[in-house]
Amino acid sequence: DSKSFIDDLASVLSPGGMLVMTTPNGRFRNEYFQETGAQPQPVENWLRSSDLCDQLSTRFAVKEYLTFDSSFWFTTHPTADTIRRILFRIRGGPTIHRMVERTLGRSRGLYQLVIAERITSER
Repeated sequence: DSKSFIDDLASVLSPGGMLVMTTPNGRFRNEYFQETGAQPQPVENWLRSSDLCDQLSTRFAVKEYLTFDSSFWFTTHPTADTIRRILFRIRGGPTIHRMVERTLGRSRGLYQLVIAERITSER
């Protein structure tokens, strides 16, 4: 019941209070379950970005919306660069590196981050 959930979130924040929320990205729901073989839980409701922002807009002003995943970290963080260099020096390392990149690449945009401000009255 998304409406009740959003109302509950708004009820614990003062007007002008900030909500920071992460949730799976509905854009990748089917692909995620197909690739992982995991089974969705009966309470899961993976929303696409537009649906998430629309539902929040009844009680919140969305200030920022982003998607993120671990593949970004793996390709940009200095620690990950060190891990890549080590992998290429060990036997089988290049194969492991390709496998890790493929695995992490599947999750591109898998999570959504929303930063929203509670509005003073319902719209």
